[in-house]
Amino acid sequence: MLKAEHRFILTVFLLMAFFCRGAEVTLVKDGKAEAVILLEAKPTRSAQMGAFELQHHVRLITDVELPIVTSAPSEGLVIKIGGENDDIKDEATRIRFSKNSILLTGGDSPDYAKVDYQKVETFPPVNYHWKGTLFAVYDFLEDYCNVHFYGISPNDTTYRKRSTLSVMAKDRDFLPGMDAFRDFFDDYLQTGHLRKFNSREHNLWKLRWRASVTYAKTNHNTYSIYFTHWGKAQDKYLDKAFKYIDHDMFAKGYDGKGMSVGHFMEKRYPGDLDLPPQLCYTNPKTIDYYAHEGLTYYNGRNVLGGWMNIAGTIPSEQNLMPRFPGKPYFYPYEGNDTGSFCKCAECRKFAKGDCFSQTKFRFINNLVKRAEELDPDAKVGFSTLAYGGTLEFPDGLEFSDRTSVELCLVNYAWWHPTIYKRSIENYTKWVEALKGKAPLTIWLYVYGPQHDAGVHYGKYKTFPLFYPWQMAKQMQRFNKDGIKGVFAECKMPVNYLEAYVVSKLAYDPTLEPEQLIDRFFSDYYGSASVPIQKMYRIIESAVYHPDFTPKEWTKDPMIPGGPNGTSVSPWWPTRLWSRELNYRLGSHERIETLNALVEEAKALVKTPEEKERLERFIALAWSPALEGRREHDLYLKQKEFPPRSICLAPMNDAADGDPQKVEWSKVGSTEQWLSPKSEDVGSTVDFRVAADSKYLYFRFHEDRKPFLTEGVWTENVEFFFTDGGIYPYYQMAHGPKVNSKPTGKVIRNSNDSISETEYDFKARTISIPTENDWTLFISIPRERLPFVNNVLKCDFFRMRYEGNKWNVSCWQPTYTVSGNKGMDSYGKLYITPFVVEDKDFKLIWEGQATARVKDEAAEDKSAAFQSAKHPWYLSYHFPKGFPADKFRLIVRARIDAKEADTVAFGVYDGKRCVLTKKFDVRKYDMNGKKYVDIDLGCASFLDGMYFYAGGIYVGKQLNKHPHERIYVDNLRFEAAW
Repeated sequence: MLKAEHRFILTVFLLMAFFCRGAEVTLVKDGKAEAVILLEAKPTRSAQMGAFELQHHVRLITDVELPIVTSAPSEGLVIKIGGENDDIKDEATRIRFSKNSILLTGGDSPDYAKVDYQKVETFPPVNYHWKGTLFAVYDFLEDYCNVHFYGISPNDTTYRKRSTLSVMAKDRDFLPGMDAFRDFFDDYLQTGHLRKFNSREHNLWKLRWRASVTYAKTNHNTYSIYFTHWGKAQDKYLDKAFKYIDHDMFAKGYDGKGMSVGHFMEKRYPGDLDLPPQLCYTNPKTIDYYAHEGLTYYNGRNVLGGWMNIAGTIPSEQNLMPRFPGKPYFYPYEGNDTGSFCKCAECRKFAKGDCFSQTKFRFINNLVKRAEELDPDAKVGFSTLAYGGTLEFPDGLEFSDRTSVELCLVNYAWWHPTIYKRSIENYTKWVEALKGKAPLTIWLYVYGPQHDAGVHYGKYKTFPLFYPWQMAKQMQRFNKDGIKGVFAECKMPVNYLEAYVVSKLAYDPTLEPEQLIDRFFSDYYGSASVPIQKMYRIIESAVYHPDFTPKEWTKDPMIPGGPNGTSVSPWWPTRLWSRELNYRLGSHERIETLNALVEEAKALVKTPEEKERLERFIALAWSPALEGRREHDLYLKQKEFPPRSICLAPMNDAADGDPQKVEWSKVGSTEQWLSPKSEDVGSTVDFRVAADSKYLYFRFHEDRKPFLTEGVWTENVEFFFTDGGIYPYYQMAHGPKVNSKPTGKVIRNSNDSISETEYDFKARTISIPTENDWTLFISIPRERLPFVNNVLKCDFFRMRYEGNKWNVSCWQPTYTVSGNKGMDSYGKLYITPFVVEDKDFKLIWEGQATARVKDEAAEDKSAAFQSAKHPWYLSYHFPKGFPADKFRLIVRARIDAKEADTVAFGVYDGKRCVLTKKFDVRKYDMNGKKYVDIDLGCASFLDGMYFYAGGIYVGKQLNKHPHERIYVDNLRFEAAW
């Protein structure tokens, strides 16, 4: 039993402790320091950083600097940072109040290097480094001092200025929610902000958002095997990695293709057209290679070109992926960001169409198995991405307990009901499959329309998408499902609130989202919080309303529809936000409502900080929306007019690739060149195009003196070509200097990763500049251009920089500033004969009355059919800009019918309600498996007309048998002039 005096002392101590709890503790009083910050004699980097951060923010609040000391004073309040953490598990944080002291500590890595608060390279790192003490300081600043970190800019930190800083005494022990990793990437770090942020500001942002990587984080990491076994890299560090050539380990089927493998790799293997975009996942040697690489890292070494040593500048003895006590260990493997996979029979055996999940995750399972065979005592696992073509769950595959998967979820597209349904169904399969096994983590794309516009739709100025409440619902679901880590790729300038919500709920799943978001608006915009929060609500509610998604986009429950009648992958739906959809959200009526709220906010803001934040919001989100609405109205006006086209019948081959041998006097000029916004700028360009069987020829002439002292990118003609889509696009620029050569490049997009490589058009050029004009002759082999069925989407720009501004004219106005930002508005070049394939046919009641099917007898192995019971359900509508020339139309078709005398095809003029042409074809000419060419004669095909497949007739009676069909392979247009 305790002696009486001991019981008395204990009672006094408990009473003192009791009275400390719930009482106010003062750090600064009336502008004078009441506390010191105490560090141990040998503090961790985490503790040192915490001391500097606490000192800095107290100074911001009070203009008072708390001293940092290493020995406690005899009196006054001591804020001890670090230490007393032997019993703390993992990266947990602890806040303890006792008489005259506050303890802020947590689980730290044993790293005691000196921190210089001004030198970012001394800061504790995000990756593979526990920072519990630093996070305890941030918890203290946020939860006790009302300091909040909303973004990267210094003004994104909110606090209330005061001369006295007191906090309520309350103890706190906390363990972060997602412990594998919490990490963030600002996708607009260098371009989308009003100013560039330095690396110190960037690192402070990540630390203040509690970014931390312990295990299982994954990104592309397939480089080292190239440096060791494809060939010696042209790099002074990585060439040392080369051992011997073994091309068996690499993807088959890409020899000579010049596939995009990313700028980093292509720079190390310049001009290598055989460089494979991926590995062979079924080759035992590939499996053995990465099993060894994983074990190398597990045992404390690294590999040149491997994880975190991609440049090969770090000694191989250095431990780049330390183990953490009580935590699993996963070496990250992910293939190149190309979307291309091995075509060998063994790899394709497990593939399902474009889905490569079975092959990919079998490979990861085999890495685990092989590593265990090599070292049974090692506890090494492997982590990988489920990304794009491998996000779909591999039904029937049993996962190893050491296979960790990071799901790449394009969650900013989850307003689309079909995409959301497919995504959640797929996500749920992953959750169930890995439950109780290796951790499941996620990569989120916290984007908006600005991404789709920038990558897919010519970089138009966007109307913003805000969705913080939806983002919070998603994070609550991820936490409930036991997701262990999140990497958020963010478009910070506009969607920083959504990213902030991710960071907070990944760190602390217990937070109430409504309170979290309400506090943001109140802290950030102060007196103007109500109208800005209302703006966010209006926009989110509009997009996440069932009526927002066009009905034709949701008619198929399995295949999400998208702009222009296309479908999109549910696993990579990053092209939904066309100009038309974005400015349906940004309608005139909605803009009027929201602009009134912005004007209200401008009248309400009071403090300089609030005004700056509102001005930044207007500059980054609202002004582009207003400008984009005006530009979209111009774009709509331009769309009323048919896009321009050029149609050529091939001439004889007498020129043989020499552009000066073409009889240019017999070749007509294109329309007058205009500004990109369709304005008459007085262009004197005379531009002519011709073709023969092998070459495309151009003659450019301008009655204006060229600048011969300028570089190719400030005085040129630029040519842009695509195969009908947007990427890849091919760009060639040519300046006026005599004997100058063209500059060519191809820009590709794989999973929205843009790569640019040199491209040789094999062009022959002659430039003739004079004092008064400039003439340029060019020929390009047709095989070097992305023709599809003799059709090419293209545009041509005259670019000149003078008087500190651009002077631009072009053939096809794109309503953008340059040719590489308006690819969706290019005109078309046709060379007869050209073909329209079944993919461009309109099918009514697809899947029932009509369908597209694989057909070995078809020229492209694909055709469309129409049930005999449903005549006119298959058609091709001639688009705006279809050449106005007269053509001979030939239909390649067949029927499958037991009863048939004749088959009807025709062309109908929908605008004028006239049956332009109707043809009846005898049954025996086209019945069976073989396609025949049916000549429908000559006509001009105008906007509003459409070709149709009619009925199958028995005598004069329509055959209505549902299983008998008309198949159409393609339509061919031949010259009729």
